Amino acid sequence: MSKERDIPDLPKEFRGCSWDEGWEFDGPKVLYFPWNHRAYSEVYDVESLVEKACQAILDGDGTTEENNKSLDEEMKARKWDRRFGRRKKATHETFFVGWFEDHEGQLGFNVKKT
Repeated sequence: MSKERDIPDLPKEFRGCSWDEGWEFDGPKVLYFPWNHRAYSEVYDVESLVEKACQAILDGDGTTEENNKSLDEEMKARKWDRRFGRRKKATHETFFVGWFEDHEGQLGFNVKKT
């Protein structure tokens, strides 16, 4: 069993939100903190966006450019403000990520919702 430990330069806290935009199906979900790992989805929940961001880090992608671009385009088209953390009438969620190295030295993570 691997023990979580503090690994410098890896994000430990992620925040996101979802809200009712009046769409017929689903609604927007946004991962907004840390900003360089921002993401948008109409399908995935916020926890899944966190897991995808962490997996991108493990895969060496660092920031998830595709996700960043998706959110940036959506923000522009819908005239959304980037201050998602201040959005009222939204369900805000915070997740903490525990990073670890397994017995083979491979980096992994555990996501915990607060």
